Amino acid sequence: MATDMSDESPETHEKKCYDKIENYIREQQNVGRDICFAHFIRDERAFVAENSLPVADYKAFWSRLFGKVVNKFNIETVRVRADWKYVVAKISGEDRSSNLTSSTSSFKKPIENSRKRNFSSPSSSSTSTSNNNFDSTSSNNRTIGSSSTESTTKRRKKITAALTEGVEKVVLEPSTEKWFVGNVPVTERLLEFRELCIKKGKKGMLETYQEELSINGIFLIDGLDCVYPSSKLEYDLDEETWSLMIEECAARYPTEELNEETSKILRNFEKAGQTNFTLCSKIADGLESEMIKESLRNMYAVYPIILPFTKETDKTIRKGTDGQAQGSKDLKFSDLSINFKYGTMPEQGLVITEIKPPAKVKSGSRPDLVKLGNEMKDAIDKIVIDGFDNKDISVLGILIEGFRCTLFGMDLTYQATYRLVPISVFFIPQDRHDFARLPNCFSAISTMRYSP
Repeated sequence: MATDMSDESPETHEKKCYDKIENYIREQQNVGRDICFAHFIRDERAFVAENSLPVADYKAFWSRLFGKVVNKFNIETVRVRADWKYVVAKISGEDRSSNLTSSTSSFKKPIENSRKRNFSSPSSSSTSTSNNNFDSTSSNNRTIGSSSTESTTKRRKKITAALTEGVEKVVLEPSTEKWFVGNVPVTERLLEFRELCIKKGKKGMLETYQEELSINGIFLIDGLDCVYPSSKLEYDLDEETWSLMIEECAARYPTEELNEETSKILRNFEKAGQTNFTLCSKIADGLESEMIKESLRNMYAVYPIILPFTKETDKTIRKGTDGQAQGSKDLKFSDLSINFKYGTMPEQGLVITEIKPPAKVKSGSRPDLVKLGNEMKDAIDKIVIDGFDNKDISVLGILIEGFRCTLFGMDLTYQATYRLVPISVFFIPQDRHDFARLPNCFSAISTMRYSP
């Protein structure tokens, strides 16, 4: 366990592990042995244990990579329950402590347990199901023995396969405006990725958020690296093309910067929180923004800190969990939404919010990410169907996971390419000693308030 991974990026680490699996499978094929995930964990247990340290859910990590290699070679595998005892012992023992001490900058990104979800075609809605690890569910596997979860995994696989039935390939007319970055046909590349994901979905083998979203025509253009794994790697785009894509989307969704006076008051507010909390209210009174002022007085819950920025006007209404997501055909209800409503014009969704309390996100899973993306897409579809078809339309969404919040924008600038763009990641303060988070928090919420 002596390898230093402190300077290794997540992408480099994943590629190293992927190459190890690929070489292992080739060696097994060369000597005529069965290909089995459990055998890989057993035979390469030292390598697996060492390279499991930087990731939160190492079982899902190895399962996903092994499944990718198997799909690449289109080979049949043998299914046996993997024995993780050696790996668990190494990770939880003294080796883990010493490795983390010597590699303090080692990355650690969560790999979620609940990633496989239900989908429909890009013309309809989709919702969420659960994850399926490769070592117990691959459609190419031959069963050896049985497990207590076998019936459950089979049922999940059938659900995923059933919901990809009827999903057809997107064929665009030559005159349709497509996304090009330089000479790279981005729309075409993304739709090719979607086709591969449809095939995997029919086998019940969807693994990442990018794969799940693509079934419904949604593509995550993540320049903030806030969703694991990397979208650039998932879509197999070169660095230059990806950078230009990010640059274009950032220009579409600029963040609202706080003025210097507001930033100064918030810094003083933070200092008072650390030393003399009774001064905070007086300091907040000096703010020009009534919305920020009201938020500071109600910051110990997610709703109150956001609600002042979502007040109803003569053209907008606010709905809670009783409000069905605009355009949803399967009765999806968002936790909070701001809708446009004026006269006899059809009601339209402008901002959609999904909220999960801290207790429900401790596992690292992000169950509402795909749900939020599909609700935003449904809202755009409704705007188009109601006659407001314009490439400049956009919908905003907030994914609140405990104290972590991500602001997203979605547009349909290019046909058949719903771009889901993370605009900002910010955090709700947990207590009076955590007020340093406030500037980023209010900058993001102000962006939500003032974005078109």
